[in-house]
Amino acid sequence: MIRLFFSLLFIFTSFVAFGQQEWRDLAVTENSEIYVDSLTIKEADGLIYATTKTIYTTQEARDKYVNNIKQTFQAKDADKKIAKWDGFTYTITKGVYDCANKRFKITQIEDYRRDDKRIIRTKTKEKDSKWLNVDIDTVGDYVLFYICDFENR
Repeated sequence: MIRLFFSLLFIFTSFVAFGQQEWRDLAVTENSEIYVDSLTIKEADGLIYATTKTIYTTQEARDKYVNNIKQTFQAKDADKKIAKWDGFTYTITKGVYDCANKRFKITQIEDYRRDDKRIIRTKTKEKDSKWLNVDIDTVGDYVLFYICDFENR
């Protein structure tokens, strides 16, 4: 009985320690849904680190995202390379948020298919990633506010 208890405890803590996410619904637009994994929101050196998920809810939005990627490929092999994005549905993005200056930078993007299989992961060193300013009264502004104000909830 004791052995069973410790086995179940080990299995439970393994599930808790690895792969746990707590997606919170932040915003819904006509083309997307945006979530934040509240377990990833951390502060360090005056910056906030967090992971967001964007689900592209319309075919038009998915096509626009994939076409932007396609343009980065050389024209010769673009159609062949972009075929990996068939069934693309959502992205998971790791970012750094500078609340005082209303800006953020992306350090990692993962693209996923509708069957939750990852298509690609793209990483950029934090020091090499460029800051993106957030305009007021936008979805980005709301996301920034939520992430920056998270600890006050």
